[in-house]
Amino acid sequence: MQYPKIRTIFNRDENHKVRVGDWSRPEFACLAKAEWIWTEKVDGTNIRAYFSPEFPDKVRIMGRREESALPKKWLEAIEKCIDMGRFSEIFSREFGEGARVVLYGEGYGGDIQASGKLYSSEYGFVLFDILNQAPPKARWLSREELTTIAEKLRLDVVPEVLRGNIHQAIDMARYGFFSCWGKFYAEGLVGVPSAQLFDAEGNRIICKIKTRDFRESAGRSLQ
Repeated sequence: MQYPKIRTIFNRDENHKVRVGDWSRPEFACLAKAEWIWTEKVDGTNIRAYFSPEFPDKVRIMGRREESALPKKWLEAIEKCIDMGRFSEIFSREFGEGARVVLYGEGYGGDIQASGKLYSSEYGFVLFDILNQAPPKARWLSREELTTIAEKLRLDVVPEVLRGNIHQAIDMARYGFFSCWGKFYAEGLVGVPSAQLFDAEGNRIICKIKTRDFRESAGRSLQ
């Protein structure tokens, strides 16, 4: 499954600038004062890793889209993070025999994006979500479950930087904050409500706030 597109919190105008207060989804407006979990948005490339009973000793590593071809050097770096024996054992124990699991993460560093070397001179992989596809229904792991599984898998997980409402997250982006990887401004934030929520069509409620959008909009009212 391709990772769902993450909506920016507000709509954009014809110049691609955010229209502060023009919510891109009604759910964001309704949940503006609720508690959200905010993690650092990493400027890299989306990567997913599939584990299934059809290929018990193999992991399929792909980009965000089916047709996305990852450079060999990126694949080799990511494969170093994956210990199939340990992963298979942990997934079977946590999700049952025949587990179908998708790991979603970000490849970063090196020549991945213009900012890659700010994160690291070497390629890295950081986990940000896990989808358990076991029947009867696929389920996204909570933040607590994600960090627990990541520790067992010995994988880095995107750092949590704030538990607060949407307005607090916007203020954080507006003033800018340093990345957990070094003394440079983070690209932004990705947020989900503290209690997992879905819209009427079953889509997960999740949003992103890019630092550059709100530093540019400093001084505009959020009301």
